[in-house]
Amino acid sequence: MLPTTNMQESAAAQQQRARENMQKLILINGEIFEKAAAYDNVIMIGGFAAFYATWSGAVSLLERWAVLWSGALISVSLTLYICWHIYSMVVRQIGQRRFATVIQTSTDPIAFEAAWQKAELQLRKDNAVMLS
Repeated sequence: MLPTTNMQESAAAQQQRARENMQKLILINGEIFEKAAAYDNVIMIGGFAAFYATWSGAVSLLERWAVLWSGALISVSLTLYICWHIYSMVVRQIGQRRFATVIQTSTDPIAFEAAWQKAELQLRKDNAVMLS
């Protein structure tokens, strides 16, 4: 009888640990998403503010062809930047959807942990594609 009791306690401890991990993952995921969005906004605002500050001071000193090229290049840069952010937003939303699905479908904390590991592996693959 004693081994069964220890096994039940061990299973209960495992359930509790898995439940705690589930709560931690939910909090961490939310924080990561918020920080990523804030970082993107800072980079975008800082980069384009620096360009326009430099542009406003230098535009009167540049020849017409340089002004036209600079305007064209900043337009291309802005377009590529917007396309990149749309792509990364879609990839992040897919990851968030996977995470929400894992939370909604996993009532058992141990099953949640297994599903989370699978979703995390896919997220790493997605991030590797985004960074390459």
